[in-house]
Amino acid sequence: VEKKGTEYLIRAFQKVSKAIPSTKLLIIGDGPLRETLESLTDELGLKDCITFTGAQSHSNVLAHMQKSAMLVLPSVYSKTGDAEGLGMVLLEAAAYGLPLVGTNHGGIPEVVIDGETGYLVPERDENVLAEKIITLMSNQQERFRMGLNARKLIESNFDIHVQTQKLEAFYEEALK
Repeated sequence: VEKKGTEYLIRAFQKVSKAIPSTKLLIIGDGPLRETLESLTDELGLKDCITFTGAQSHSNVLAHMQKSAMLVLPSVYSKTGDAEGLGMVLLEAAAYGLPLVGTNHGGIPEVVIDGETGYLVPERDENVLAEKIITLMSNQQERFRMGLNARKLIESNFDIHVQTQKLEAFYEEALK
């Protein structure tokens, strides 16, 4: 769907594939724009380096994450105003220790801490998006550092037991 920003990811990937020809992009999911996005992929000459998997089971998505260098979610406000909240996929990827690239949009900045857990980029800016993907693909140490930071963020801010303790402490303080 439009709010996922996949068009901008594909356009950015044209620059990525020129800079690092061995890089592959896996687009997981399905929706009303799939045919249009596949046509764009063909038009840009990216058919050999971009794969559309369609909808996948949760376990398959997680298996793909384990083999990935990063997760990219370039969400945008759609023409109708539809927007991404905090994508669960970001939390899952961070929990797997993947660095993240996302737009400064919706709930994304809660997990993508620019320069720490990944990079935040402006909406619809395929040039900056490509630049940040290339930066991470070119620097394994930086990918590892950001992925580790992402994992730590999930453990400290999104763990149900930690959050339950914080909530209980809040209630106890409020009742005093």
